[in-house]
Amino acid sequence: YEDYDVEVLSIPAASETGLYNVVEVPFTKDWVPTVVGTYTVTITIENEDDPLQDNNTATTTIQVIDGMSGNYTISATGSGARNFPTIADAVAALYEKGITGHTNFILTDTEYHEGNPSDLSQPAVDMSAWITGLGENAQITFKPSALKSVQRGGDNNGVTIRLRGGSGVGFYFGQNRSPWDQNAVINQGDLQPSKRRIYANPNGYVHFDGGNNKSIRFVTEADATIPQQIAIYLGTGSHNHMIKNCIFENNSDFVGCTLPLTQYNQSSNGFLYEEDLRPDAQTGFVSHSSAIVLRSKVPVDQNGSNSDVLDTLFNWNNVITGNDIMGYAY
Repeated sequence: YEDYDVEVLSIPAASETGLYNVVEVPFTKDWVPTVVGTYTVTITIENEDDPLQDNNTATTTIQVIDGMSGNYTISATGSGARNFPTIADAVAALYEKGITGHTNFILTDTEYHEGNPSDLSQPAVDMSAWITGLGENAQITFKPSALKSVQRGGDNNGVTIRLRGGSGVGFYFGQNRSPWDQNAVINQGDLQPSKRRIYANPNGYVHFDGGNNKSIRFVTEADATIPQQIAIYLGTGSHNHMIKNCIFENNSDFVGCTLPLTQYNQSSNGFLYEEDLRPDAQTGFVSHSSAIVLRSKVPVDQNGSNSDVLDTLFNWNNVITGNDIMGYAY
């Protein structure tokens, strides 16, 4: 049982229509349940000037489910509660349930096909912004099964992840005010600005480990008209990720070689950051082709401001080691 006291200094007067106005009251501390189960929440308004005292209490129940932890398989032919047919399904479960301990996704299939080529605004797998529970004591690792780990990643060997995101990006990490998954914390209702700032940030600690035989192969398969091919994008604020002993191959004929620039704008007394993928009068689009990108930018919304007052973050403590990279410009 926990008791929360909140003082509201003023409440808007009733509207002319006769309907009572609504005031949003922020609590001074978050309620974080530590045990799964059904919780009863009772809210009582105390106002001695209220002429109707018999409608001042509301009660509801909240069902708290357990987060993810331990080993899960990802297989199109697998079954059971601890199997997901696709990587995207596993990621969706992360946003929905969060995690409570170290979580391993075991890749058992020879091939995975991720992403929607027709959606030019999205990566193949969006793992940006906040995932509940993720951190130093609850990390996520993608790795091959024991059977696949004895094979080097390649056609009909090991594990191949074909990334077909319409934007040309495979896995995307980093700060994001609007991640694709609607179960992401930041997408839940009208959060206070202070909460949006927190939940837009990434909490790191997602790893890809191909093992001693480099059993995981990433293949970018962007649309022929898109010059951007990026298998793993570690965006703003990405930290404590490890990409180890993997193979990266680019399967696109349109290899981008144009890096984004940063310019100082004297009138706004700030820096302007070009997008990775941007329009070009001659070729349609220009961008760059890179197996792994680390890029941090000052947060700017579509109006050129930082309306959510997001944090300015840098990337740190990311380990990229032992990988084989082929077919990219950078």
